[in-house]
This record gives sequence, structure tokens and C-alpha cells, in this order.
Amino acid sequence: MPNNRFAAVQLTLLSVIVALILENLLNQVSGSEALATWTTPIPWLQAAVVAVTVITIWSGFALILSLSDRPPATVDFVYPFGLLITLSLAANSLNTDQLWQFFMHLGLGSAFAYWALCVEQNHIEQSGATTGVRRAALIQGADALLCFGVMAAVLLVPVPQWLLSLILSLMIAIQIAAAAGTMQGWRYTTSENFQGNA
Repeated sequence: MPNNRFAAVQLTLLSVIVALILENLLNQVSGSEALATWTTPIPWLQAAVVAVTVITIWSGFALILSLSDRPPATVDFVYPFGLLITLSLAANSLNTDQLWQFFMHLGLGSAFAYWALCVEQNHIEQSGATTGVRRAALIQGADALLCFGVMAAVLLVPVPQWLLSLILSLMIAIQIAAAAGTMQGWRYTTSENFQGNA
């Protein structure tokens, strides 16, 4: 497996960004005003979606960086900050009055992740672990489309609380499926077949 300095620096940068997003999310959840006003499960589900999305994206990029052996490119410095901005804004929109903003920011974060995963996938085509990365990328793309669709629906018509809860639960399941794709890639890279081909 490649183990270069750039991959280590990039993984450190991503880990710091994930920590910042999760810290922002925790501040939103633990605020006394939030706890008093969150009388429906929707803000809690929103917080869970952001947390699972961040962890899933980080695990996908950790897999890619462990396989990648290439010089830095512009994308490597764009997508981490794109994720930081969009997912931090999503964490700041955990409120039923800002649902369209939440879905817009979350959709932009998933679109950033999809774009970066597709770019990275092209760099590791020879590794044999692209199945897990491809699956994670496609799921992030589907999640982005779902977010933008829900955003449009929330802006156009009143969406019932039960339907929003169902959609948010579906989004959590989508991110867990993306994480499963990443784990499939990890299993392959640690297998004897991969070690023999590397």
C-alpha cells in the first residue's frame, strides 16, 4: 500500500475538518435553547444525518488516501474546505424553520463528496478497490439529488412532519449504505489477494 507524506497530510487535514464539523454540530445540539425548542424528532434526525454523513465521507476518503500514490492536485485542497463550509452550514440549520436551507447545504456537501470521490476513483483504477469507492460515490450522488428534491418540495408545498421524519431516516440509511461500501473496499485492501497484487 502506498504510504506517502501527502496522503498523511491530506488525511490529517480531513480529520481536522471532520472534528470542526462535529464540534459545530455538538454545539448546536447541546445549546440550551435548542434542547428547549426541539419538540419534534426532526431536528434530532437532522443532527444524526449530518453526523453520519461526515463520518461516512471521512471513511471513504481515508480509504482512497491509503491507496493513492500521486502528487497533490487542486481538488485535494478544494473539497475539504467545501465539505467544511457546506456541512457546517447544514449543522447551523437544525431547525424546522430552516428546512430548505438544511437540505440545500447537505445536498451541496454530498455533491462535493461525489465530485471528489469520482476524481479520486480515477486515480486508483488499478488497485482493485474501486468497487467500494464507486459505490460510495454513487450513493453520495443519489443523496445529493434526494436533498435537492426535498429542498424543492419544502419550498413549494407544506411537507408533513411524518414524511420529513421518514425522508431523514432514509438519508441516514443511505449514508450507512455508503459506509458499507467503504468497508467493502477496506476488506479488499487488507485481503491476501490485494496484498499479492500490490
